[in-house]
Amino acid sequence: MRRITSGLGLLGAGVLVAGVLLTSGLPVGAVPATEFPGAHVATAPYDAWAVGARGAVYNLAGAPTYGSVMRPHLNKPVVGMVSTFDGGGYWSVASDGGVYSFGDAQFHGSTGNLRLNSPVVGTAAVPDGGGYWLVASDGGTFTFGDARFYGSTGGVHLNRPIVGIAATPDGRGYWLVASDGGIFTFGDAPFFGSGASGSVREAAVGVAATPDGKGYWLARSSGIVQSFGDAPVEAPVGHAIVAVAAVTTPLPALVDYGPGPYQQVLVYPSPMPNSPVVVLVHGGGFGGGNYDDLLIPQEALYLQANDVTVFVPNYQLASPTMQGFPTQWNQIAQAARFARSTAGVANGNGADLSLFGGSAGGTLVAMAAYQLQQTGVPVANVFDFSGPNDFVTYDDWMIANPVIYAWIGAGIEWALGCPLLETCPLVTEQAPSATLHVATQPHWLLANGVADGLVPPAQAQEMAAAVTAHGGRATLVLEPNADHAFVLDAALNPMVMAMLHGG
Repeated sequence: MRRITSGLGLLGAGVLVAGVLLTSGLPVGAVPATEFPGAHVATAPYDAWAVGARGAVYNLAGAPTYGSVMRPHLNKPVVGMVSTFDGGGYWSVASDGGVYSFGDAQFHGSTGNLRLNSPVVGTAAVPDGGGYWLVASDGGTFTFGDARFYGSTGGVHLNRPIVGIAATPDGRGYWLVASDGGIFTFGDAPFFGSGASGSVREAAVGVAATPDGKGYWLARSSGIVQSFGDAPVEAPVGHAIVAVAAVTTPLPALVDYGPGPYQQVLVYPSPMPNSPVVVLVHGGGFGGGNYDDLLIPQEALYLQANDVTVFVPNYQLASPTMQGFPTQWNQIAQAARFARSTAGVANGNGADLSLFGGSAGGTLVAMAAYQLQQTGVPVANVFDFSGPNDFVTYDDWMIANPVIYAWIGAGIEWALGCPLLETCPLVTEQAPSATLHVATQPHWLLANGVADGLVPPAQAQEMAAAVTAHGGRATLVLEPNADHAFVLDAALNPMVMAMLHGG
């Protein structure tokens, strides 16, 4: 999903104009297809909001509205708005520095009760959502939450007032722009040029950074948008511009990791360079599922918003005429090698690779981790949620539960290549059993819901015991109130993040 950053008025994909949305040919935030072998850019809708001077927020292009400043009389008009990185909320800011938070945006403070030398004109947020900056027209910069102060023009004689602020993708710097087009850089914000000495004389109204931080747009009141660095060139709009905004969450790119018809992967670039890499594998009983099924996109966005580069691959589905094993985990291992070799394009560190799967995806990441270890490819972590890991005991359990067998047994049979589980040879059941093919290098997080009706908790317990017996490290979590292959879990996601970021 596309997300947006600071600006007054219409916020969306590209630059902000008065009632007109201007987009570039390549979706802003998309990984350029030319940087991946055999790649093509995925298409996805964008989310956008509009905010009025009295604080009313309007949803555009299907974006959910999380609330508005519903007050009959504001002390000062609203002058800016910035979304959280995951697009689940936003902040509105008034010219007196009053901050209003909605959705998952947390309030970290304001200047609403302070006497300001100059009015606030804009805001920008730290990518982790833990803080934000406010900037006044004299360039005075105010920090809240975990936003750090990197400097300001508050003590500098300005030829023209400051009109906007944009943060770098890692939140360790920012740009300020003055109404004459002058650009001021602070922290790790690089200088790519300014409009102060150019031929364009109309007042600048704002600045917006490209998602990779290697360029920015400078918007003029007449509708001219100037591009610097790697910012795509925008055509003149022909309407008065009131502010400028840009996508903050990079759009996922759909790329080919192999020649097969199913061998495509959605890549969610991290906003932070050198981020850990996760290959996130969908479930579906081995015979179904897709990279955008159920909660997989939400989990990918959660990881991405927490500075992780995410690769979500498809794989060959099992059918009555197509045996799933070992093709499926071979393809996941191939996708992991692809992620490792191309991660740098999407701000990832390919040497810091983890695998994450639920249900059938749990089986496949467990077996792929073993294959990768056998071929010398290091894997840092394996997150296996509700994965069948011992097909000998799992098939026995399923046969003893005929209702479950009738529901999902066919996919297991297709994956194994057995007409019936009752007659499946022992060696065939052992071949895909991760308890017998243990990757000892990764740290394992094995989780099952106690109430899981499709894969019993004993599967996670057996795998944890096998990892430990082989000298590996396993963390086992059995959640009493959880069901099957749960994601976006309040208890587990902090553990996942701690493991990914070295905790």
